[in-house]
Amino acid sequence: EVDEEDDDAALSSDELHKVSRRKKRKASAASKPVVADGKPPPVKRTKEDTKEPEKKKMRKRSVKASTSVKMPHHASIGLEDTLMQDLWDISLSPWSDKFENIHQSRYTEQVKAIIALKSQQIKSEAISYSKEEYNSIEAKRPLAKFTVSEVQKRRRGVLSHTSLTMYELVMEYKGKFTLRNVVTAELGITGKFLWKHRPCPYVYCYDKIPGIDLCIDARQQGNLARFMRRSCSPNSELKHMLVNNELKIGVFALSSIKAGSEITLPFDFPYEHWYASSSLSN
Repeated sequence: EVDEEDDDAALSSDELHKVSRRKKRKASAASKPVVADGKPPPVKRTKEDTKEPEKKKMRKRSVKASTSVKMPHHASIGLEDTLMQDLWDISLSPWSDKFENIHQSRYTEQVKAIIALKSQQIKSEAISYSKEEYNSIEAKRPLAKFTVSEVQKRRRGVLSHTSLTMYELVMEYKGKFTLRNVVTAELGITGKFLWKHRPCPYVYCYDKIPGIDLCIDARQQGNLARFMRRSCSPNSELKHMLVNNELKIGVFALSSIKAGSEITLPFDFPYEHWYASSSLSN
């Protein structure tokens, strides 16, 4: 009988290598413990083995944290910040949806003084109503006929549940009547145009009264009109009116509006620049 070692010696180097590997596999299999059901116990992972998965988890957590960070309340107001977020996105809006629903607009002392100086000019240009006429119009079109709804993903707008005729008064646009330079000072914006690089939700710049840089600030106080979105094809517009010689701003239909439609207003800032810049950033 030939000894196994002598048999191995008679083999070539390649065959010896194969035999060596087979012996190692057999020895490894014999050394593994076997449980009652014939399956080997689970392999215990070392710290070295778990380092890479932990790193992946940490990377995932850091990415999730970075995408959930909201922009500061009014930190630096510039083009770079504007391009980083859409301020009409309800999940990012720096202005709270909690506001005081007021029955009558408020006027700063500066605005009151300018209105008094330009009273004759305003009277000649404004749509005038007596108190009785205006109350009758409001009674026909109660605010209950309008709702604030999510018209697009993370976009709110005002919907009318009744049809409206051309030139009809939709509702009054209420808020704090202030001057443009006051709002720019509050927001830290410099430059000739308030919204040149930074559209501001719930503040509407009204420029139809010559000599008055009027802003309707509805960030803290206002009515449903504050939620009306701007559009390049609006179906309504703002006009100033006098009710018993008191200046008010009304939303008027530019065309017939079907029930269930969204009420939209013209842009009060250069939207061509805004959208061109936003598209470049995406």
